[in-house]
Amino acid sequence: MLCDFVFDADGDRLRATCARCGRVVRVKSRRVFAACRAAEVPLTAEQLAAVVKSGAEPDGWRPWPIGDAVQRGLAAVGITEERIQRMIGGRDCGCGARAAALNAYGERLQRRIRGAAKAVAGFYIGE
Repeated sequence: MLCDFVFDADGDRLRATCARCGRVVRVKSRRVFAACRAAEVPLTAEQLAAVVKSGAEPDGWRPWPIGDAVQRGLAAVGITEERIQRMIGGRDCGCGARAAALNAYGERLQRRIRGAAKAVAGFYIGE
């Protein structure tokens, strides 16, 4: 189980305090992971590293891969990477690079939108 952090200002950084185990850390962003000491079955270092590498936020949110969705949509109507390569003579069409770039752009955009929505909710709800 991951720590359930509550954040408050501490100078130029944030102070994150776990509501369950009481762990206190100073961080620059709200994207902080720690294995909770109050968990019945604690996370191993490998499990914690896998969570961080997955790109998920501490609350489980993950960005939607827009490039992969576009690729699946085009494949559904018959426009596949293999078909494009046959049309251009077997050269690399760059579809994979475009999908990766679109995924990266989409992730940045979704994180900014999510951050803005959280800021608005925090203003009106008081979190």
